[in-house]
Amino acid sequence: MITVRLVFVTDENLIGHDLSMRLPEPTILEVVCKNFNNTLGTGTVSPLKIGFTKGRHLYLSFLVTALRNADQYGRTVHYSFLLGDKVQK
Repeated sequence: MITVRLVFVTDENLIGHDLSMRLPEPTILEVVCKNFNNTLGTGTVSPLKIGFTKGRHLYLSFLVTALRNADQYGRTVHYSFLLGDKVQK
């Protein structure tokens, strides 16, 4: 089992937005979302490959919508996990 954690960061020195992933522990995937504070939404253009499960690729896709001042009022996250084709050995 893996835990997916979305981490939202506001970086005033960054123009636009940025997305990165890291593994702080073997079973925790952190998706770091910088400047995901747009009221119209910011998200993945195509699904992110995040691993394997039961012999198939596992993908994550999401859209984040900020509520006014995102750091103060929060965000709404719409997400989907997708299974790809079986991985050939």
